[in-house]
Amino acid sequence: MDEVKEIEWSDAVVARFWAYWSRRPHTYFAESTGGALLRRFRPYLDRAGLVIDYGCGSGGLVNTLLGAGYRVLAVDFSAESVAAVAERFSGSTGFAGAVRIDELGSERDATADAVFLVEAIEHMNDERLDECLARIRRLLKPGGYFIVTTPNREDIEAAKVYCPCCSTAFHPMQHQRSWSAQSLARCLEGAGFKVVRTLETDLGADSPRPLLPYLIRMAKKALRRIDRDPHLCAVAVKA
Repeated sequence: MDEVKEIEWSDAVVARFWAYWSRRPHTYFAESTGGALLRRFRPYLDRAGLVIDYGCGSGGLVNTLLGAGYRVLAVDFSAESVAAVAERFSGSTGFAGAVRIDELGSERDATADAVFLVEAIEHMNDERLDECLARIRRLLKPGGYFIVTTPNREDIEAAKVYCPCCSTAFHPMQHQRSWSAQSLARCLEGAGFKVVRTLETDLGADSPRPLLPYLIRMAKKALRRIDRDPHLCAVAVKA
């Protein structure tokens, strides 16, 4: 067997990866869990204010928030995702537009009452993580809420798959780091946020789904005796 290489998630490789997945919007996490996210975090949202979905992907959460009457700005690093979301919600009441992350100018500093970062922080290397948290802190108004979700204590190595064509191992959804409640809280506090709460939960359990697949999933979880819920959430404020 050829020597197995580890993938290098360069900016160019990451861009190609998400350009591919942007053509399959139904696979995005927030498309099925947007309602659950809103129910969980509605107390932190101001209907009269601006909510930013940072790393909006296909716009699943944007769709939910707009439907609930919030004003929403969609932000993503992927040009394909930004274009698709802009087209999807063009003319929608409350839609404040879709922009690429590198197009966020200083005029947007301190304009957001809340920022969501949904299933994105696990995709970032150290450099991109630092940039992301600093930018979100600038976007938030003083006292604005930062809401983060990520896989809970994921075993990155166990999740990797192997490509026999290029002898490369990689996480199938481009995850680069695993988070616990403790490590996430330390990271946010180090970036200038005050953590209000963290929680381990199953956002999928609170989302509409066919009954049989859900029961099968719960049975498998019980048989494996998993000692943790799959999702980790944190709510923080700009300190």
